[in-house]
Amino acid sequence: MKPGEFKMWQLLEKPTIKEQFKRWLKLQEQESFIWKDCDFESKGIQLLFRNYTNDITEPCMTIASIYLSEYLQNQGYLSHYLTICQRNPLGTSSHLKM
Repeated sequence: MKPGEFKMWQLLEKPTIKEQFKRWLKLQEQESFIWKDCDFESKGIQLLFRNYTNDITEPCMTIASIYLSEYLQNQGYLSHYLTICQRNPLGTSSHLKM
């Protein structure tokens, strides 16, 4: 899958962030350089993920930016998400469905 095809899939199917993230991880196995950065968006949440960072030489997952639409700001969603990530870094919690 090419980046343009991924964007079309996002626009047409409107997958959850979890579904987008799972697909991005699978694409990492094929061509990690092409998929080094990827934007995810769902229900007013926009995330930029990267498969690298400056201080780690091995492949890693980095959340480079988080944007919450105005109606989600100051509602506690980001705080809740970060709490879940700390408790369950693999994202298998049923508490948060994006």
